[in-house]
Amino acid sequence: MTASYCICKTKTGFKYKFNIFIAAMLLVITSGYVFAQDKPVLADRHKNNGLTCEACHDTNPKQAVEGDKCLSCHENSAAVAKRTINLQPNPHSNHLLDIDCTKCHVGHKEQINYCQNCHSEMIFEKKTGGSKPAGH
Repeated sequence: MTASYCICKTKTGFKYKFNIFIAAMLLVITSGYVFAQDKPVLADRHKNNGLTCEACHDTNPKQAVEGDKCLSCHENSAAVAKRTINLQPNPHSNHLLDIDCTKCHVGHKEQINYCQNCHSEMIFEKKTGGSKPAGH
């Protein structure tokens, strides 16, 4: 198999060559880093906080959860954005306004960085030196 390479030039005139396949694989491997970070999946975090399956799934645990169900406990998008104020950029304070929670929060799987569908460079990082909002 022949390797595909891309030759790029920076603003300062420096030229470099990289293997497109390797670059793509690195992007795939690192793109979900912020969300994985050895955190249990959302369903396990809810269980660890004392919630039962029925809290999200009502009476049918195999039924997918709609994003509106999340807001029955988490108030509204503005309240959620306040809880994640120490993430830079804040994924809950964005131009999509009331995006469905389940676009990122999948429940029984790792979270998805939905923003990267358009903003491939976007990684959410905690601000250093900040403190959590009161009550959280």
